[in-house]
Amino acid sequence: INAHGTNEFAVPAEGKVGDGSRGWRMSSRSFLLPVSAILTMIVAGCASETLVGGKPVENQERYDEYTEGDARPIPSPEERRLDAASEAVKRDRGTQLLRDMEWLVAQKELAVPAILAAMPAASARARSNYLYVLGYSKLPAARQALLESLNDEDTIVRFEAASGLLNQGETATIPVLIGFLSSPEKQVRFKAIESLRLGTGKDFEFKFAAGEDLRNASIARWNDWWDSEKHRLMTRSTKSR
Repeated sequence: INAHGTNEFAVPAEGKVGDGSRGWRMSSRSFLLPVSAILTMIVAGCASETLVGGKPVENQERYDEYTEGDARPIPSPEERRLDAASEAVKRDRGTQLLRDMEWLVAQKELAVPAILAAMPAASARARSNYLYVLGYSKLPAARQALLESLNDEDTIVRFEAASGLLNQGETATIPVLIGFLSSPEKQVRFKAIESLRLGTGKDFEFKFAAGEDLRNASIARWNDWWDSEKHRLMTRSTKSR
């Protein structure tokens, strides 16, 4: 708005620029531009630019395609790394797999959404590894995934579910792990006694590679102990939730 109270911008009068006398004046062909039009242009310009994390999206078309339908935000670098590590668990082996899982465990609750998203399409081997990681989380969603996996058709998946729940303080899975001590597979017996030892502080001299008679004698001691302690342990487990 100029000094005359109109929405006009002063422009050089035709033929008067630089004559040293008149300078700037309102021309009969003054450029009229309402303030409302200026604001409309500014708003239109802002509306066309999407900000993510305070910065403009580099590829608006790609952003629109990614978010179409459910308005999902573009994942952050941290979220992409979590997704990549979760997917790597499906294919990696040996030392690299161990590093993947240790890294996911270190992320604690942050890793849970990526793992839960990857589990449905994963193999039994990958699901068992995911459950191992979830056993270190206190999130209800992690606990629910462990509980649901107790009925999985795969032995190692069921074991990791029971072991993960005991790691969370759920003592009701102790008899499930005791049952794994009778497994015909030496690896399963080893994992079961290690989980029980870690969760209860006891082993009743169970040797996973011992003869069947010695193993059965130790298993009988485990069952006797559970019968005498289950009420106390399960009450304590319920109070700790």
